[in-house]
Amino acid sequence: LRFAPPAPVPGAFDLLRDALDLLAVTPGPAVDTVGLRMLWRLISLLGYSPILTHCAKDGVLVPDRQVAVFSFPEGGVLCPSCAAGVGGQGSRLAPDHREALTAFLEPSAALPALDGRHEAAHRRLLTRWVRWQLGSEHATPALDLFEQRPWETPQ
Repeated sequence: LRFAPPAPVPGAFDLLRDALDLLAVTPGPAVDTVGLRMLWRLISLLGYSPILTHCAKDGVLVPDRQVAVFSFPEGGVLCPSCAAGVGGQGSRLAPDHREALTAFLEPSAALPALDGRHEAAHRRLLTRWVRWQLGSEHATPALDLFEQRPWETPQ
């Protein structure tokens, strides 16, 4: 409840319903990737989408093929000069990871093809982003479970 804006968010219920319907028919190997997209889309719909093309601090264009620092406090990627001294408040985001994150946020983009290691990295990024936005370091069992292991489909 702390994550959602105070007013009703048009489309949030529909997005959640559609996401659950989509996950129900998604083949097992793609469940994690589809789940990541739907969670990032919901986060975006709530107004918490990260900035990925320009420096979140000074607005300078950050080239697509450049490793970027993803800053949780600043709200997205940083240019090299702003990234200096960020320390533990950021994560290095390789170009292919930034491309995948952009695809998760864009409903019309093709889903990225991620192996298990990269899916795990994206789960960690998403959970750190949500925790930062919530402003809470308190226990979040659902996020902990999501971060630690991929989604599974019933047999």
